[in-house]
Amino acid sequence: MRIPTSDSSNADPNLTPMIDVVFLLLIFFLVATRFEKQEFDQTIALAEVAFANESLASSQTLVINVTKDGHYKVMQKKMSEDLLLAFLKKTAEVAPHKQVLIRADGRAAWRFVARPISLCQKTGLKFTCRVEQEV
Repeated sequence: MRIPTSDSSNADPNLTPMIDVVFLLLIFFLVATRFEKQEFDQTIALAEVAFANESLASSQTLVINVTKDGHYKVMQKKMSEDLLLAFLKKTAEVAPHKQVLIRADGRAAWRFVARPISLCQKTGLKFTCRVEQEV
């Protein structure tokens, strides 16, 4: 009886299972990734700072944008001070744990920045303030 000889020239590795695993991992990470649109107003000029504690906007963060002419924007809508106060009171009732990020244009007067800070203090919401300037 003759023993078949193994021909090493035809011994290519089967890459199909490895390709399947790579595609499954790719699909898993695409599905598991959270795609959130950050609520940053792109017209606000960014400030240059030597050191900053970076806080990312999340679903637990409410962003108040202060424009250079003193307008307040929350969720892409302009708000007056009275409307902003009512909105913050409602937010404090519904979600008292919610963080507020106040993003102010570096060219805005400080009185426009101080007002949302005092409104957050009045409603009891915790806040972070970041002044930004044009780059």
